[in-house]
Amino acid sequence: MLEQRPEKVKVNGEWYILCSSVPLITRKLTLKGNRAFLLVDALGDVPFAYPTELGYYWMDTRFLSGFEMYVNGARPLLLSSGIDSSSSVIRVEMTNTDFKVGDKVVQRTSVYIGKKIFFEGDRLRLRLRVRNLALFDLPFDLLFKVDADFLDMFEVRGVERERRGERLEPKIEGNRLILSYRGLDGILRRTVVEFPESCALFAGGARYETVLKPDQLLELWVSVDAEVKESVRTYRASVNEKPSFKSRLSIGCSDHLLESVLNRSLRDLDMMLTDLEGCSVPMAGIPWYCTLFGRDSLITAYELLPWCPEVARDTLKILARYQAKDFDDFTDSEPGKILHEIRSGEMANLRELPFVPYYGTADATPLFIILAAEYLRCTGDLEFLKSIWENLVDAARWMQLYGDLNGDDFIEYKCRSPLGLRNQGWKDSHDSIHHRDGTLAEPPLAVVEIQGYKYRALMDMAYLSGVMGLDREGETFKREALRLYRKINEAFWMKDKKFYALAIDRGGRLCEVVSSNPGHLLFAGAVPVERARWVVQRLMDSKMFSGFGIRTLSQDEVRYNPMSYHNGSVWPHDCAIICSGMVEYRFKPEALRVFEGILDAVSYFDDHRVPELFCGFPKERNKAPVPYPVACIPQAWSSASVFLMLKSLLGLRVDARNKTVCFDNPVLPERVGELVIENWETPYFGPFSFRFTNVSGRCAVETMNKPVDWRVVVVVG
Repeated sequence: MLEQRPEKVKVNGEWYILCSSVPLITRKLTLKGNRAFLLVDALGDVPFAYPTELGYYWMDTRFLSGFEMYVNGARPLLLSSGIDSSSSVIRVEMTNTDFKVGDKVVQRTSVYIGKKIFFEGDRLRLRLRVRNLALFDLPFDLLFKVDADFLDMFEVRGVERERRGERLEPKIEGNRLILSYRGLDGILRRTVVEFPESCALFAGGARYETVLKPDQLLELWVSVDAEVKESVRTYRASVNEKPSFKSRLSIGCSDHLLESVLNRSLRDLDMMLTDLEGCSVPMAGIPWYCTLFGRDSLITAYELLPWCPEVARDTLKILARYQAKDFDDFTDSEPGKILHEIRSGEMANLRELPFVPYYGTADATPLFIILAAEYLRCTGDLEFLKSIWENLVDAARWMQLYGDLNGDDFIEYKCRSPLGLRNQGWKDSHDSIHHRDGTLAEPPLAVVEIQGYKYRALMDMAYLSGVMGLDREGETFKREALRLYRKINEAFWMKDKKFYALAIDRGGRLCEVVSSNPGHLLFAGAVPVERARWVVQRLMDSKMFSGFGIRTLSQDEVRYNPMSYHNGSVWPHDCAIICSGMVEYRFKPEALRVFEGILDAVSYFDDHRVPELFCGFPKERNKAPVPYPVACIPQAWSSASVFLMLKSLLGLRVDARNKTVCFDNPVLPERVGELVIENWETPYFGPFSFRFTNVSGRCAVETMNKPVDWRVVVVVG
């Protein structure tokens, strides 16, 4: 007899859910309200049969862990299902299974069943429409099964707890079924399911029975609300409308794929936008990262410049509000540091997790400065710059004092929290930073791309200081940046490989592996021109470039695994950052190949959605890329990545202070004959409309509309 397979394992102090083939082959549909989100199967249900991450979540808690619908004793037959073009409604088309009425067998397709699922704010709504297509009366027995386990998001992800709170007895109040849980934090969490008044409710759901006349149409509504009750206050899932992009940006293209990817990404980004304390900011990803992240939100906002600069403003505003003021080992907090992640569930309340918020990220702070500088260039919004100036100064001070653990000018990280992250760059899995022989590098660690971010952040502080009239401070920042530039190129350069090392470990030893991280040095402008060619060549060779994108780790390395999270997979946002750096160093043909590879990959994914990552297997003719089994879709920085790549290839720059839009040697994929961008309007400039015509590898730009006081410059050659 085989030993029962455990559901969870612990690896280097981190809990993982063991993958099961059952949830991986089940199609999942995703919907997001404001702060709530829903994951269901293809029938629009949350099935009881096997444990998965499916459910209705709010405030980092699963408020619905089971929701199944049965018609005449069986789950309906699926005809079709999907998310509508607005990314706001799940539609499911179903019919009955065969069933008996007395001695007569009622065949499938006798009853049409249509399900529509959507959010009103964070309140979940389900509309069911049923029509009898038979020529005789049909009994109709509708059963809903409901459950709520109130698991913290991290329990769903695999963290095991010694104790949990108390599940209370279900209550029935009129046509409402109330499921409740009193957590160890003293908070009462309730799921309130409201059924049609004609339903008969019981502890685990509701039943509706009737007889349908021929051609009779029946419409039923179900609502699900989440509540959190503290000692003196009750919070309910808001029914207020979620924020949306203010831009009326419209994109049309002769190539259906590019048009579809760009517009789907816009809709997914609109879905991920969340009202947080009055700021409209992108959450990171669904399901695991539907919360505010420093690094993810900053990179997403950067990728959306100059298209949607208001996202950058609100991201900077909310992160400035949470900027660390003091030291705290449990949360890895230091004055001036930008947060990594914030959570609001039971485990965070009990400090079983450090995300209250948690500051274990070494790159969010320099990225905060980089985003602020780019935002100012695109908008000329000096008043906003002044409002966060002290936050920027504190961020720069953190880079210089607390981020540099040993006084060598590099930013190093070492986790102080007993529950924190071992690795604190964007590749933050436990095994992502290692040596050539595969041994893990020991912290404190100086990861190469973070040094590039620091260099660019110092140069940006020099620029911002000049704008603020602080020329002396600006010169100081510039001197520090140039000193760091020299040190990066002395310490990280591997002469034999003509490439930069991944990191420097606690003993000063180089992690001499070839990875995608040095590509971010191009983005930062931290690579000498004469070395850029070597860096680009290495990134684009067959060991690194899969054909669909740039791998996170070279095929030659010991830890290479195309199915890993960070050691051989392909991440679209990583490719976008590298692509923008290639363009800065005048390697547009290579950048174009990266963009085309990502487009080819996304052409195989459902609804042309850009996933968080996918496996790094080599591209083969007529073969789809291999999906990563538990990738977040949508993931904000992946959805936004195509806009950064498009901006880079078009050579687009907005200089709001001089009211100039520039296209520097624009290029487009050969497959694209024409691209039209219309009604590009933001709170700071516009509207603009442009037509790009691609002929024989050259891209002509036609300005169809612009403000009278702005000029458009096209650089050719």
